[in-house]
Amino acid sequence: MTLNEIPAGTFFMGSPEGEEKRENGETQHKVKIRKAFYIQTTEVTQGQWKAYKPKVANVFRLVLEVEKPLESRKPSNTKKSELP
Repeated sequence: MTLNEIPAGTFFMGSPEGEEKRENGETQHKVKIRKAFYIQTTEVTQGQWKAYKPKVANVFRLVLEVEKPLESRKPSNTKKSELP
């Protein structure tokens, strides 16, 4: 896995007004990155995701379950204190 550092700093995002085929949502504006970070240079492969997924799967499952309305939850996943 190769990562590139994205340094802190400012840059202009979007298209300049005179650019050909410029669309409405491309207004040029200044962006500030306050803290440097690293980003992978390629897409995440299925193998990389499978190696990482078990570490976060329970968090995603918990978030998805909490976001469901109470009436759509399965009784086995619902605590008695959560019932209306």
